[in-house]
Amino acid sequence: MINIVYLGKRGGGALLAKDLLLFGQESNLVNLGMLSSENELNGYFQGNNKITFTSVSHELRTLWKLPSNLIKQCYVSFKWASTTRDEIVLFVMPSPFDLVTMLIIRMFNRKITFICHEYKSHDGEIWPTSRAIRRRIKLSELVITLNKSDADKISKLIFEKSLIVLSHPVLDLQRSIPVIETKGTEIQHPIFLFVGRIKKYKGIERLLEAWSRTDKGFLVIAGEGRIEGTIPPRAVVINRWLSEGEIGYLMDLSDAIIFPYTSASQSGLIPLAISKELTIFVSDLEGLKAQLLNYSDRTIWIDPIGSETILGELKSYADQFIPRIKSGEIASSGPSMIAFLEDIEETWSTLQRGRDSYGCT
Repeated sequence: MINIVYLGKRGGGALLAKDLLLFGQESNLVNLGMLSSENELNGYFQGNNKITFTSVSHELRTLWKLPSNLIKQCYVSFKWASTTRDEIVLFVMPSPFDLVTMLIIRMFNRKITFICHEYKSHDGEIWPTSRAIRRRIKLSELVITLNKSDADKISKLIFEKSLIVLSHPVLDLQRSIPVIETKGTEIQHPIFLFVGRIKKYKGIERLLEAWSRTDKGFLVIAGEGRIEGTIPPRAVVINRWLSEGEIGYLMDLSDAIIFPYTSASQSGLIPLAISKELTIFVSDLEGLKAQLLNYSDRTIWIDPIGSETILGELKSYADQFIPRIKSGEIASSGPSMIAFLEDIEETWSTLQRGRDSYGCT
């Protein structure tokens, strides 16, 4: 059995942890889950007695509670360590307080698995630091990356550890969100979407610079964060955190989604965009290319530097745009959540057989 830990608050890690827990527990592949009480997707787990909610806080205003919360976190972690002694414990991407839990569980359980979605911190980002990522890699017995490019870099940090590459799992929308059959039939120009927290490495400034020189279509920028400069015409900003349902609704209204990142090795929103059958404008970066390997017919590559290729591709798409009817078929460029979990279990079975053959414990 697999047990899942994610102590972050939101973002791609929260989305992935939520889907792995929901589909994994339904398929009897996942037993327990540990989530932060501040996780904004906790509504999916109301009444689920196999989910532990911890009291760790991510707000500076509650730092005075940190000592007592850490004591509680240690207690929960020791309890978890005894319960999951012979089972896989999967840490879904780094979160500020999961190191305490990882250290305690490691005292009793060597089947610690860590999904490392980036081998270093993003440009301009405070968390996770490169040092924090390396610490979690060193404490894990099995490290999972979501693309070969990161795996090649991480392999230099790993000694006597196991490293595997698994494609980012894709949400099965037919089981979780009703498919909208038609879109865009009343609008003669495309709707482009950028969604996610506004961060320096996500390239929003160069997207806006390119958009200011276009003359067709509409741009929706949805996510919390500070946007520098003025907002050009035909652009709408929704400057706040959005729920998963709201993100899905915006994707249903849109014709294309844009990931103008200047650096990144994956995006947790790409699998959802694929499932929604959107045209994807994305920076030509190794990890993102791996995520979209089987979705090339609807992928438009843009230069991760500057705004000229963004401008050219936006104009070209708008000029050729034809309002379309969705086929209702769900596209896929990666394994399902269940297949992802099964691959982890199979990897551990292989590792255990190898250890047993050499008389290891």
